[in-house]
Amino acid sequence: MNPYVQPKIRPTTSDDAAEVVALFDDAVVWMNANGNTQQWGSQPWSQIPARVEKITGWCAEGHGGWVSVLPDGRIGGFLVVGDAHPYVPAATGPELYIM
Repeated sequence: MNPYVQPKIRPTTSDDAAEVVALFDDAVVWMNANGNTQQWGSQPWSQIPARVEKITGWCAEGHGGWVSVLPDGRIGGFLVVGDAHPYVPAATGPELYIM
């Protein structure tokens, strides 16, 4: 039996937003448990309306969001392709910015 799971990669839809927010909540818990409370804070993102709004926007069709879907249908990962944030130094060559 193959121990590796082959996820399906697909563009996000608005229906994915709640599950993607939950991934960020899980990441905050993990980061905090490993001593990192500065990078993403210590509050679940689901309790921060601005974060929920941003993720919901990223998940809307056509806004650069992608998810990996596990064989059981759960979302296992998320990324957004888009323009670099203003605080990110300008690239000196071609780039694909993953937010």
